[in-house]
Order: sequence, then structure tokens, then C-alpha cells
Amino acid sequence: MAIHPNVPGLTVSIDVAGQDLPEYDGGEAQEASSTTVVKYIEAISGAEFAIAYRFDANVFAFADNAIVAFISCDGDGTSRQFFKPNTMFSVQRGLFRYRIDRGMNGDLVHRAMMFSDLTTSEAEVNKDLLSKLKGLGTIVVKWYKGQVVPVNKRSAVPYPFVGASLTDGRVPEKNLKGQAITHQTAYGRDILRLKEPSYDIQPIGEPFVTFEFRYRSRAALQSMDILPRSPSPIPLEDRNIEDLNSEEMRELLRRQQRQRESSEVAIKREIKRERIEFEDDDDDGDDVEIVHRPEKKPRLDVDDAGTEVVDLCGDD
Repeated sequence: MAIHPNVPGLTVSIDVAGQDLPEYDGGEAQEASSTTVVKYIEAISGAEFAIAYRFDANVFAFADNAIVAFISCDGDGTSRQFFKPNTMFSVQRGLFRYRIDRGMNGDLVHRAMMFSDLTTSEAEVNKDLLSKLKGLGTIVVKWYKGQVVPVNKRSAVPYPFVGASLTDGRVPEKNLKGQAITHQTAYGRDILRLKEPSYDIQPIGEPFVTFEFRYRSRAALQSMDILPRSPSPIPLEDRNIEDLNSEEMRELLRRQQRQRESSEVAIKREIKRERIEFEDDDDDGDDVEIVHRPEKKPRLDVDDAGTEVVDLCGDD
């Protein structure tokens, strides 16, 4: 939970499903005199969230004062929470669960808050979105000392519910200018109506502490070096066999079987190729017979007239 060193006794966090989300420090340097605490959290698309707080009245310096907390999401005010003097009990954990809007007849309309992912487009810069993007991706809780006053019915004018900053959840990439903003806050349907309290607490001066939570996707937090990047998984073949579960063991056996079958096929192909080459070499010339026929000597007919016989044998 986020704690300001100069304001002991008050902690704030973001709650999802009854658990505080882990918080991470960013790279921004904060001045020691600053009254603002900045934390990064991982946004879970579609998850409802609440702002959780805890008091420790034994050390909280403002326990005897009236306190008012202003909550805003994406730069848009969502609710105010009142605490009368001496109502902040030790180790008390409370939740700001809803966006609260003033409705008709003095009632208050409650709507759940949830993380909604954004999609980027290649459209040109939309100047109408510049003001909306300044606080996008942030949950801010400002705490003030206050003064209890009666509700001013004349100023209690209902105002229309606008909803999420970006209705369709789309934003031009050029508008973000490289900022790793991945989510916005969306709101659920009208789920609860309560009568407005009979008192108000007006803030006095500047907030004595501000908690700012910047919510991003896990991938964005990793790209910002706020979260470590996921290590490359170790191949099953390189892991200790004693550390494998049953499914990993079966997968390893399947891989080994496929590798063995592939090797056997390759060996059979090599043997077949070598046999064919050997048979071709062995057959060369086997089916070809060269026959030397003796030259046919001319027959000399000594009886023919005009035939001369020459003796080449010579004398022995």
C-alpha cells in the first residue's frame, strides 16, 4: 500500500477482488518536500476496482479533524468521501467502490469503476482529445482537512453522466506521442441510489497528501522497465527431469518419439539410396558383350585368270 513518509497513519491502495494490487516505483525522481506519492499498478482489462484506505488513529496527525478525500479517474472527478472528526479508527480498512453522481430528487447515483483497454489507430492527431489525455491512465486521491457545513440545496444541481473519457476506447497513436498509456476507466450501469447526506465537508487549503496511481498493462510496464521482462522459457530438453510435472513429462516423451521416428525415416531413406547407387555401379557393363569377329580373308581363286599368287612365308 502507498504510504507518504510525512503522513503516517494513512495508506491507500487499489483493490481488485478484495486484494491490493502490487505497486511499483517508476523512474521519476520525487522531491522530499513533495506531498504526492506516485505508484504504478498493472491494469487488468474488464476488472472492477476500488480505492482502499486504512487509518491508524494512533499516529494519524489529522484524526481530530474533519477530512475530505477527492477521487478522480483519468482527470475526471468521480466522488468525494467525508470523514467527521474522530471517526477514523485504527487499522480500519475502507473502500471507495463507486463513481457517485448527483441525480434527481437529492439522490446519489452509484456506478462501479473498471479498467477498460484502449486501442490505437493510425489516424491523424485529434486536437479535441488533447485535454482528455492529460490525466488518462491515472487514479488520483487528494486528502484535505475540511470543515463540516450544511448541504446547500440550491447548489445541489444534478449534472449529466458523461462516462469514460474515450467513448469508443480508440485513440490515435500520434496523440499518445510515445506514452505507454493502455487503459482508461469505464463505468458500470446505475446500480445504487442513496439519499444525499445532510452535511457537507468543504476542503481547507491545499491537500496535505496526494496519492497518484498510474495504471498500465503488464507489457507496457515491462517496456518502461518498471517490471522485469519475462525470461525466455527453458526448453524441456534442458530442464531437470525431476522438476517436470506430468503434462511436461508427456510432452517431452512426445517430442522424443517424434524425433526418433523422424530419425528412423531418415536412416531408411539413406539406406535405400545407398542400395540403389550400389546396384547401379555393380551392373555397369554386365549387359554389354563385345564380340571381336575375325576379319574375313578374301578368298583367292587361283584358277582365275589374271590372278597372281605371292608367297610371303619366306624360306625356313
